[in-house]
Amino acid sequence: MCHAFQDKVKGLVETTHESAGKSVVKKAEEVGADMIVTGTRGLGTIRRTVLGSVSDYIVHHAKVPVAVCHA
Repeated sequence: MCHAFQDKVKGLVETTHESAGKSVVKKAEEVGADMIVTGTRGLGTIRRTVLGSVSDYIVHHAKVPVAVCHA
């Protein structure tokens, strides 16, 4: 992590029984997050459509900026 942001960037790890995308968006709203950073496995269009995509859900439902990092 860049030293300039060392004391300013905070992460959060929790378990939940909700869908992953829904719980990430909900928690971001609860804690007043400025931004969400998430990853993606890079599934193809058909697999993503059939299986759903957590990162797609977050991008379309979050009220804050979202950065998606490709694995």
